[in-house]
Amino acid sequence: MAAKGVIKKVVDWEGSHSFFYIRLHRRVSEGSLVRIIRHAAGEQLSHMSAIELLKKWFLASEKVGVGNATWEDYDAFFSWKDDPQNYEKYLEEIRVQKVIKQLMDLGVSASDLKVLPECLAAVLSKMDSSNRAHMVEEIRKVLDLIKLRLDYCCYI
Repeated sequence: MAAKGVIKKVVDWEGSHSFFYIRLHRRVSEGSLVRIIRHAAGEQLSHMSAIELLKKWFLASEKVGVGNATWEDYDAFFSWKDDPQNYEKYLEEIRVQKVIKQLMDLGVSASDLKVLPECLAAVLSKMDSSNRAHMVEEIRKVLDLIKLRLDYCCYI
């Protein structure tokens, strides 16, 4: 089977238990991260696309690059996976893209735009006061920036 490329290597019976345990642990860990990635993306990514992203993030990691680890290096993968700082920024970018897409979809429908202020008020009412104050300030900054852009466009 190895000659035909069906399997990568022959596993000795004595080491088979630990070999398959580590392999299963790796697959379960990958699956867990894939679910997190797909959830962050709003289920817009396929399973294979999420695995490719995971692989890309892993290989781009500074920790991985230093040790010349490969995707198949289980120890390096577990070490990388156990530190969420290695992939949290990527997940944040995916979440931002998901919300941007959702908001852009709202911009297409005039009826959805009419209820947007009410929806925003409902979201803000669920936040604690310090987070709400921060969010209101951030929204004001964005609105001021948009107003400046519109004023500039009208001036030209």
